[in-house]
Amino acid sequence: MPTRKIFDEPHAAIIEQTSARALAAPALRIFVAALALRWAYALAMYALLGDDGLEGGDSISYAAQAQQFADAIRGGLVHGSHWLGEASYIAMPLYQWFTAVSFLLFGGHGAIGNVLLQGVLDSGTCVFVYKIARSLNERLGLPSAIAAILNPTQIVLSGLIYTDTSFTFFVALAFCAAVRLSKNPIWTNGALLGFALGGATLIRVSIAPWLFCAIGLLLASSIWQSKPLRQFAGLTVATAIVCFSLAAIAIRNHAQYGTFALSLQGGYHLALFIVPLAKETQDRTPFMVTFDQMVERVNQRFGPPSVDFLEAKARALDCAVGQCRGLYPDCRGPAFTGPPGVLLSKKCSTTPFARAMRSIAGSSFSARSDLP
Repeated sequence: MPTRKIFDEPHAAIIEQTSARALAAPALRIFVAALALRWAYALAMYALLGDDGLEGGDSISYAAQAQQFADAIRGGLVHGSHWLGEASYIAMPLYQWFTAVSFLLFGGHGAIGNVLLQGVLDSGTCVFVYKIARSLNERLGLPSAIAAILNPTQIVLSGLIYTDTSFTFFVALAFCAAVRLSKNPIWTNGALLGFALGGATLIRVSIAPWLFCAIGLLLASSIWQSKPLRQFAGLTVATAIVCFSLAAIAIRNHAQYGTFALSLQGGYHLALFIVPLAKETQDRTPFMVTFDQMVERVNQRFGPPSVDFLEAKARALDCAVGQCRGLYPDCRGPAFTGPPGVLLSKKCSTTPFARAMRSIAGSSFSARSDLP
């Protein structure tokens, strides 16, 4: 028996190493194939159109903010809470840093540098898709990976300066970490889950309500399986990291604008995106026509733009809610107390505005009853 044990342990180790290598090899091939395709697309667009080929509507703002932040870092002008980015920017801290690093490293070629880095992240997402699918059924791994590699949406968005690619990367990583944690609930897997969820939060804070739902679901699963208390350490670590990420955003916003709100863009987003979108859906008015009209309406009602960002946001919100009531008069009454009301009102639940609002359910809005 002792002799058998001597040979069993090395044999088990060899089997374990062989299994790990068998998993690593296809993952590496998936990563390289996805990266080659994404870089080829990005470089082709850059060669044909320059920076314009890498930028959509919001991309111009993201790139400008990144350039400004990079210049401020070079000039030694960043202090205190501003290391977490500017709260008035539409970008969250991690994404602002991600884009700024591209301009720090590549200078005037920051746009293509950022897109190439996004290609690396999106290739990682393809690997995560492979691992998630394989955890469900080994036969699903490769087809799922091929679908991710060839997914036109992923390819195109990875070639644009948007938050989608980096956000999806962290969400996919979170799913992988959740699978690992459910199988082996140790604190390191919990830390990986917390890192992934925290990263997603620091790119798009609208995911915040779902973070605790995800952790709660894993907790309920652990309780259902009657796991010992010591195995809850992973979830505790994940929760701590998530809370730290949310606290960083709230503290930054309070330091710069005196509010612990997680998002400061509500009024502008409603006035300059949702209202033009609803108007275009309703009567085909071009998006930018309504956009310019909303800017003019705010200026006519309140005068020159306010230097106080929160005040400017409140002004935009007031005008936007008034415009929404004009677009959908049937939505007047107690049920309509602002954008949330249009989702609750039976008369308005199927309007284009309601459908548009559901697409940004993570944002929060409020309105006063004395609005016109």
